[in-house]
Amino acid sequence: MSHTNLVENYLLWLKENIKSKDIENGYHFTLPFLDNHNDHIEIYAIKTSESEITLTDGGYIINDLEMSGVSFNSPARKNILDQTLLSYGVKLDENDNSIYIKTDLQNLPKKKHSLVQCILAVSDLYVLARESIQNFFFDDVMAKFKEKSVPVIPKFIINGKSGYPNTIDIAIPTKFGEILIKTISNPKKDRITSALFSYNDIRQTGREIKEGIIIYDDREFELKKDDEIAAKNYQTKFLPYQSIANYIDSGILVS
Repeated sequence: MSHTNLVENYLLWLKENIKSKDIENGYHFTLPFLDNHNDHIEIYAIKTSESEITLTDGGYIINDLEMSGVSFNSPARKNILDQTLLSYGVKLDENDNSIYIKTDLQNLPKKKHSLVQCILAVSDLYVLARESIQNFFFDDVMAKFKEKSVPVIPKFIINGKSGYPNTIDIAIPTKFGEILIKTISNPKKDRITSALFSYNDIRQTGREIKEGIIIYDDREFELKKDDEIAAKNYQTKFLPYQSIANYIDSGILVS
């Protein structure tokens, strides 16, 4: 088996497995590459002028990611998407979330390959974003405090009375004690319980805590009433992400 045979076999496999059909002003292609649902990738070639063709996914990939819970509504996530598109020379139409690339007939095969590789890379953001979503959210929260020029201490550990280390995402010193903050993108019961344990464990050491706060992402998730009651019983409050600015403006951080 030579490298020439490998290339020829690959090209033959592509040719045999690419399906096409006519559509208005262009063609619809079904390709032998799979997205994160194991569905075949589809793209469209639309003739936009006598010399120009637009290759597009029609908005499928990004809209599908958003339906799966992976949105790009924060600076950190949007930056990852933008860098991915840029690396393949692909653009985003924010009107319909389609990703596209323009070409002429001569460069169509090369541009088509670039778009397909970009679609696969963006599709992979489903896995990357789900694994990194908590880090993204922490960055979003930090950005809010930075916008308001609030001095904070990020990511440090406080040993509790139990002897276990408790990781605090953000601390804000005030005249009457620290404000300790834990960020939880999705306020699931296990994450909330862990945060409440941390605050209670720290308080039992006698450390002066003005407020224990859990910031959650109210852009994507709702808080259950039972969880609010549990937090109140442990002298902890929830702060929705979209209310951070109002919380800062209330003046509580300097009192």
